[in-house]
Amino acid sequence: MLYHASPVPGLTVLEPRVSTHGTAYVYALDNAATALLFGAPKDDFDLLTDERDGVPIVWECRPNALREVYEGRTCSLYAVAEDGFLSGQTGWRPERVCASPVPVVNEERIPDLYERLLVAQRRGACVLNRFRADAEYRAFLREELCERIAAFGLTERDVRADARLAPFWDG
Repeated sequence: MLYHASPVPGLTVLEPRVSTHGTAYVYALDNAATALLFGAPKDDFDLLTDERDGVPIVWECRPNALREVYEGRTCSLYAVAEDGFLSGQTGWRPERVCASPVPVVNEERIPDLYERLLVAQRRGACVLNRFRADAEYRAFLREELCERIAAFGLTERDVRADARLAPFWDG
C-alpha cells in the first residue's frame, strides 16, 4: 500500500494534479506518517520535510509552524495500491507518482492532524524538530531556505518583504 493525504474527504479516485514538478501526477508515499505531513496546506517556507531510514523528519522554519499548519485541521489519509506508481520522477526519493487516476482502497479520516502527528512522534513514527534560535539550527535553516529561494527564483526584494524569510537572507 501507498498513502496520500488530502484535506478533501470522500474521494474514491485520486486524480492527477499539476504541482511544483509541472506534470500532472497523483503523489503517494510508502509511509503513512510522511503522507500526513501533506494533509494540510502549507508552503515550502513553513516546514522542511525529509525521511531518514523510512521515518519522516520535520524541521520548523519559524516558531510554532507545526501547530499553526496542522492544529485543528482535518484530513483524509487515503490508501492506494502501488500499481502504476513510479519512483525517481520528482527529485525526492520517498515520493512516488502516477500519471493516471488511482482508485482509493481505503480512507481514514483524521480529525486533528496536529494531535495525530504528536501521537506518531511519541511512538517514534516521526521526528518533529521545533524551531530553535541557536546558531546551529539557524545555519541549517539558512542553507536549506536559501536553496529554495534560489530554486523559486525569488529576488532579494521578495525575500526581504517576507518576514519569514528575511532573517535567512544571505544576500
